[in-house]
Amino acid sequence: MLYYRPCAKRATLLALVIAVLSWVIIAASAVAADDSHSEQLILLEKFIAGHMEANKIPGLSIALFKGEFSWTRGFGFSDLENKVPAKPETAYRLASVSKSMTALAVMKLWREGKLDLDGEVQAYVPYFSKKKWPVKVRQVLGHIGGISHYKDYSVEGFFTEHFDTKRAIEVFADWELIAEPGTEYNYSSYGFNLLAAAVEGASGQPFGEYIREQVWEPLGMSDTRMDDPYDLIPNRTRGYRRVNGEVKNSRFVDISSRLGGGGFRSTASDLIKYVKGLYAGKVIPREAVQMMWDSMATTDGRFTNYGMGWGTGSWSGYWVISHSGGQAETSTYLFFIPWEDFAVAICSNLEGAPVNEIAREAAGLFMGSCPLSAETPDKVTAEQCDGLNDTWNAGLGWFDRYGEPVTTEEEELANAFDYFNKAVGRDSFEKDFEAAKRKKDDGLHPVAGMPTIKVGSYMAARLGGKYGAGRLKYYREAGALPFFRDYIMLCQEDETIPWQYRLSKEMELLSTEWASVWERTWTDEVRGIAMRHQSDLGGVAQRLKELFPGEKIYPRFSNQLNYYAYYLKSQEKLGEGLSVLHIAAGLYPSDANLFDSLGEFYLEKGEQARAVEHYEKALEIDPGLASSKMALARISAVELSSEAMDALVGEYELAAGMKLTILKRENKLMIKSADEEEAEMVPQSDTVFYARDDEDVLLITFIKDEAGKAAEIKIKTGDRELPGKRIE
Repeated sequence: MLYYRPCAKRATLLALVIAVLSWVIIAASAVAADDSHSEQLILLEKFIAGHMEANKIPGLSIALFKGEFSWTRGFGFSDLENKVPAKPETAYRLASVSKSMTALAVMKLWREGKLDLDGEVQAYVPYFSKKKWPVKVRQVLGHIGGISHYKDYSVEGFFTEHFDTKRAIEVFADWELIAEPGTEYNYSSYGFNLLAAAVEGASGQPFGEYIREQVWEPLGMSDTRMDDPYDLIPNRTRGYRRVNGEVKNSRFVDISSRLGGGGFRSTASDLIKYVKGLYAGKVIPREAVQMMWDSMATTDGRFTNYGMGWGTGSWSGYWVISHSGGQAETSTYLFFIPWEDFAVAICSNLEGAPVNEIAREAAGLFMGSCPLSAETPDKVTAEQCDGLNDTWNAGLGWFDRYGEPVTTEEEELANAFDYFNKAVGRDSFEKDFEAAKRKKDDGLHPVAGMPTIKVGSYMAARLGGKYGAGRLKYYREAGALPFFRDYIMLCQEDETIPWQYRLSKEMELLSTEWASVWERTWTDEVRGIAMRHQSDLGGVAQRLKELFPGEKIYPRFSNQLNYYAYYLKSQEKLGEGLSVLHIAAGLYPSDANLFDSLGEFYLEKGEQARAVEHYEKALEIDPGLASSKMALARISAVELSSEAMDALVGEYELAAGMKLTILKRENKLMIKSADEEEAEMVPQSDTVFYARDDEDVLLITFIKDEAGKAAEIKIKTGDRELPGKRIE
């Protein structure tokens, strides 16, 4: 399975994009402040060119800064038909990147005493109906307010008429909450529409007017505005989508209905002005900005990795805030490491383009990073290695942000190290693997007292104090294993470190051995491979096979090789793609997705028996892998008559009160709940079906009455079975 597949044929216009790319780079570039990062820029431009070709991206603009260095550039075309180059000034829809600006407007009103973060949202939006539970402004800012996301995106995502604020709220105003506020994280663009309405209610100004005067103008964001399809907007890009593998114009959508959740248009350059001014405290003081970047937690004590309008957390040992965006005409990504003075903004005019990969490539080139996980001998060592990575990443990230450990209190630290040693010990996994895995994962969250972050941040503080900040940067480049090795050595040298703050003998031996192997496998050559685009991996699979034989631990390139295999298939090189997948599966035999991909390739090749063999192997590794389950279901599917399908069509109500509709679309049966899109039902008999539900597979069974018409339904997912009855 490829999570993001390159298309099978190249668009004619895209070939033109790539052919003139070098001209566009020159014609549409802003001059960099200096040439101190010329090597990184050459590599980044090569990556972008490959990424655009592989994903058929017509045009994009990028802007970044690192300290005093800044750079911005356009690639490809903002208008394919008229061959208008994309420029730094090209104006794109921001989609959900808009949310953090809406949150900033809310925070400014809070600082001015005009809005209470812990007040009910209806105090500012009286036309939003009262719900079963109170809904607080703070909760809505973090997507824990119980507000629904889109229920039927095929309708709600494609409104063509212009909405004012009240009309935008009316779309969902009478819907019930989908969870008690505070108990669950449920991403909701409608929640941020509600916040935009709250800004109007608290300020007494139209939302667009307030955010322009109080946010964009103070930050010098002269190219940022509420999007309007009828206004004359300088440098507005056209928008594109892929239809059956070919680039087409986007459908017309008036995004005024997105309001504060995704209704802005801007440039990559303005996004850089935004994060610089935000961090400088030009709209609200920095301590209030910091509040926006604190992850919220649910009432059961689990971080959501989302603050107020921002995704937040650690990446390669850096504390990062970010947000992605996607809607008709656009894909965007904003990635900011405040304490390292680095940010990158990407705006593209292709729907569904994976622009986040470009942002992370830029971050890797400019910051140095070790984003790869490691292949280990078995599932226990894989979890142990994951525990080391979590401690390294979250601990260094915390220290990057705060410059101090979570705690220095002796008993608290001793308990944290004790938790860590037990959570990653082999004995725990061999006694109860799933329980041990949960305990390891809980170590990152308040529910367990954040012991993983306490341990990692303390290690970072001791190592930084001994060796300096440069050594901490080295750990971000080299990964978790040198970080642990050096801490073990420091404990042996420094008698002032209490024995309670040390790793268990098991983890000392394992970490030291693995660090020695990692030095042999994470070489400059391998780092170079990690920086290459997935479509530029010719010969890499064979080279990795030569580099890693017999090693106990080595970098994971399974996702990159999987992507490259699909890229080869898209270039009508199915056999070469199969060869890459076989090498990858040999290197990474615990990766179920590689065997799933082999199944797909063999199925396309017409070798059904070998496809089944590999799908079954994927499920042996990961029994819950939905794509393999559905593939096998399709292989064993039976053909139903129109009459057999008609006998099942209708409305059903499950015991939990949830209503389902079974629909007939041409020669297929579809299942739909009120909150979800339609999903195809794959028949195994005239009463038994499988259907895909995100990352789960539903087993659907119908029970017929004497007349042969379905009267009852049973839906099973995992260990849960929900019975229901036909209601019409």
